[in-house]
Amino acid sequence: VVDLARRFVPITIAMAAGVAFYGVSDVVVLSARAVPDLANGLFLFLAFTAFVRWMDTDEDWWLVVVGVLAGLFAAGSRVPGAYGAIGLASLAILYAWRQPGRGPVRVVAAGAVVGAVALVMVVPWYAKAWALTGNPLWPFFDGVFGAKDFNESASAYLAADQQRDVGPWHSFSWILSAPWALAFNPKKFRSGVMGPFILAA
Repeated sequence: VVDLARRFVPITIAMAAGVAFYGVSDVVVLSARAVPDLANGLFLFLAFTAFVRWMDTDEDWWLVVVGVLAGLFAAGSRVPGAYGAIGLASLAILYAWRQPGRGPVRVVAAGAVVGAVALVMVVPWYAKAWALTGNPLWPFFDGVFGAKDFNESASAYLAADQQRDVGPWHSFSWILSAPWALAFNPKKFRSGVMGPFILAA
């Protein structure tokens, strides 16, 4: 992050960007293990960086870049990762709405571009989940869509195993609260490092 940022901004800002990324609690805890979460965190961090670039330049093609990166984050984070794309699409609409001279069509289009591109990026993951399990949203909503090769007892065991660590993670309320818990209550993710700095940054 620092090496990339220093090509475009002063080293002080580049270092601050590196500190902000490392301030994410999962980055601190998982950096010593081979897990995909670090790449996901980087994709979301870069998506937000591209969003800031769009605000600075007012060049709408940056919204496509935001959508691609947010889509990669969502694909790697499964269903809960949609909050990155939803959040950035909402921010795009809010920012465009506050700019003078933008009609309602352009305001809505700003968010729609981010959301549509992110959705295109994540559709292959849904297709793979559907092909392998018969449930496009696996491991969520197996009670609705079912799950190929998973009977009720196997699904219940999987859900109970996860709930022992993080609570009912298949619930809608957990999906909504996950970003907050990740920053302010990381013990739910077996992570003992507090990470509110990224929100403050």
